[in-house]
Amino acid sequence: MLKKALRPFQQKFKGGDLFKEKDLLRHNLVVFRNGDNGMQFLPPLLELFPETRLNMVIYNLKNDSVE
Repeated sequence: MLKKALRPFQQKFKGGDLFKEKDLLRHNLVVFRNGDNGMQFLPPLLELFPETRLNMVIYNLKNDSVE
């Protein structure tokens, strides 16, 4: 459903995947999907967005990955 809603925006980018090149969109997509692919996308974004660290903490708490 989300991808369907974003399709018009994705078509404006010349042949590229909207989420591969736009870090903020990838970050928000993980957040709005309740952490889906969180460990794939969030770690590389730690230096770009301060809230990424908090979202990684939330992800780990939800997935019982806390030591």
